[in-house]
Amino acid sequence: MSQPRAEYAKRLEAHRAMAQARDHLHARIGNSKLATMVAGIVVAWLALKDQLFSAYCLALPVTAYACLALAHEFVLRARARAATA
Repeated sequence: MSQPRAEYAKRLEAHRAMAQARDHLHARIGNSKLATMVAGIVVAWLALKDQLFSAYCLALPVTAYACLALAHEFVLRARARAATA
């Protein structure tokens, strides 16, 4: 009788480990999004006020943020699946 219980415990631990890994990735991507926003504000300031860069340089932080936002959505969904499994 203890075999199903052991299998359940093993699977539960694997799901908990996966959820924890997704939590760490969620935090990392969130911090990266914040850093990208700060970099975008700095680039915008330098491009628009001081005219050190072309305004087209704003495309880089905007694109990076969009990619991070998409990746963040996938991680949040995977984290939710791992938490409910």
